[in-house]
Amino acid sequence: MELDEIRKEELDVHLQLLMEQLAQKPQVSITYFVPDTRKDGGAYFTITGTIRKIDAIRHQIIMETGDMIPIKDICEIRSTVFDNSTY
Repeated sequence: MELDEIRKEELDVHLQLLMEQLAQKPQVSITYFVPDTRKDGGAYFTITGTIRKIDAIRHQIIMETGDMIPIKDICEIRSTVFDNSTY
């Protein structure tokens, strides 16, 4: 799924808000695309948990579980920040 510019901006804003709230350990559900390494295509996965760090240099979200999610592959973020808004 290709995100339009408005959707990308909304996700960027939400990531900024999450960065500001990391100390409160907000719960998030992130849906992201994982490409298939053997052929074209891939699958969407959703992970729910707490963000440990948003790494702006490597452009990834690191979850408390150690999972690393490339920011470019995210298509949706749901969080406890701002009344369970979806971005």
